[in-house]
Amino acid sequence: MLGDSKYVIQGITEWLPGWKGKGWRAAGGKPVANKELWRALEMAVARHESVAWDWVKGHAGHDLNERVDGIASGEVRASSQKSQPSPSEQYPRQDYSFLSHS
Repeated sequence: MLGDSKYVIQGITEWLPGWKGKGWRAAGGKPVANKELWRALEMAVARHESVAWDWVKGHAGHDLNERVDGIASGEVRASSQKSQPSPSEQYPRQDYSFLSHS
């Protein structure tokens, strides 16, 4: 899994077990922000035998990262202006199977 957020990568690979063990509390005893999103990500990861996490610099021309950024930006625009084409129409699915770590 490629990501441009060190926070998300560290959260899912390092901090999540501690948060859960402390009743979803972070350092200093504060509640973990976006608990529902972390739980959803954990469940999505659990459906796979193994997930490798790699950080890439955002907005640096990485093809896959730029595509995802475009989709996310499109979703934000579409949610505020329903008349725009959906991100799936703007960014057709491409075959990236050659990138799998098989």
